[in-house]
Amino acid sequence: MFVRLSVLFSLLWVSCFISQTNAQDLADTIERCEQSVVRIEVTEDDGRSLGSGFVVDDNGTFVTNCHVLEGAKTARVTFPKRDGVETTGEVLGTFLIDQSRDIVIGKLSVTSQPAIELATELPRKGDRVTALGSPRGLSFTATTGIVSAVRSQQEMADEVGDTERRGTWIQVDAALSGGNSGGPLINAKGEVVAMSTLASIGAAQNLNFGISAADIKQAVSQASGKPLTSLADGVGKIKSKESHRAAGSEGLVPHREVPESALEGYIAEGKTSFSDLLLGLRREAASLTAKMKEMRAGQPFIPPAVGQAKPNSQVVRVVDTRRRGNNQWFFRSENVKRDVIAKSNERFREISRLKTDIKSADDPESLYELLWNAGPPLDIRKDGSIGFVNEAIVIHAYNSHDLLVVIDDSIYLMWVESTAGLALGEEVLPGPVFVNGTATVQVEETSQAVTVLQAVTKDELKRGLLGGVRTWKDTSGNFSVKAKYLSSDAKQVKLQDEGGKELAVPIHKLSDADQRLLKLYSPPPAK
Repeated sequence: MFVRLSVLFSLLWVSCFISQTNAQDLADTIERCEQSVVRIEVTEDDGRSLGSGFVVDDNGTFVTNCHVLEGAKTARVTFPKRDGVETTGEVLGTFLIDQSRDIVIGKLSVTSQPAIELATELPRKGDRVTALGSPRGLSFTATTGIVSAVRSQQEMADEVGDTERRGTWIQVDAALSGGNSGGPLINAKGEVVAMSTLASIGAAQNLNFGISAADIKQAVSQASGKPLTSLADGVGKIKSKESHRAAGSEGLVPHREVPESALEGYIAEGKTSFSDLLLGLRREAASLTAKMKEMRAGQPFIPPAVGQAKPNSQVVRVVDTRRRGNNQWFFRSENVKRDVIAKSNERFREISRLKTDIKSADDPESLYELLWNAGPPLDIRKDGSIGFVNEAIVIHAYNSHDLLVVIDDSIYLMWVESTAGLALGEEVLPGPVFVNGTATVQVEETSQAVTVLQAVTKDELKRGLLGGVRTWKDTSGNFSVKAKYLSSDAKQVKLQDEGGKELAVPIHKLSDADQRLLKLYSPPPAK
């Protein structure tokens, strides 16, 4: 037997607070709190990013972080579904920008969503809290933890080394990842005690902070009666040192635009092997069932002899190479064990949904879901290609984008949208990656040439489905044209045929499949 360390994903199931005695209270609070939380998709000059926010009155006033909206040209918002209906809108502008507290008070085009209450008192150390937001784009997700400390701005300067912060900060051990920023930290009553702002990076696991509700209240009061400033004239001009979204910023290697040819190749291979990939997804469900059975039999402690090699690990899996299905699991605590099993169970439920929802390679939504969740496997030898990676384990986080990871016992440098919350031994979410050349890095005091991988974003994959020359059909199926997608709005799509001629086609005249493809992409409107 040999020891293999794997700190599994942060908690990714939805909740607003943990009630130790009444599960129904928990469900009710989740439903109530979520209706006030918004997922924010920001478009800026150098790409797109995701964040969170929450509504504080019935006029569409909302709160988020300054760094979520900084550099924004436009910002689209999405609320959780209610009765199967999803509410969307846009950020109209801002009333107040406070960079020292990382607070923005803004205005939404949507006024139908309920406000969430702000706590009137500071929380105490040990109070249970839940962070609600969209970590890594996973909308309306929650992580739970406790208040580790309540820190003044002086403590932030003296103990954390952040001399530019103002206000009162709530330190929590709830897992925060990229996308949680701007979301509420909620107490057992469903009140906001803080706004998620600073997440741990690399080895600083679970060192997370939120600006207090007292500071948020003060900002909301200061914003009252102020004129609305457009995004372009306000946050659009801000580019702070905390910005982690710019492609290639702080990177060991430049972030490269994924070539259209690489996306086309990945998509074409996905269409050809559609049935086999779908079968693989079903096999993964069976594998997860066996894995969760092993974990449930695991021990809620890590023996010193097992954990001494990697003392910061929360989960240790001892793999028996001679006898399949005889693996042993050890967890740092009972809570860690529960959380890891819950995450695996969520992946199982997602796969179960996909097995039902995925229809055929001719359906763009089905093709997208399959390529995002179980695409053609990565061929590391093919530079400039895209392939799917099931498991990449972090061994070092260099900055806000670059990770050193292990895949199939080999080391790679990997670009991800955000390294926030990722630490030694943790798994990067499975997904398609782009082979982006080689680089030289320091591995255990030795310079080593490694292959560079670049995580493909959801937006890149969706654009790939629209990119290149494809056949567009009308509703009758009698008319078709081979053309390249240029742009679209709510009424029409602009195409360019093989002769270079531009065509403007009303969307309602397109086939159902083409209309679903455009809906899947749904680009934010130009401001």
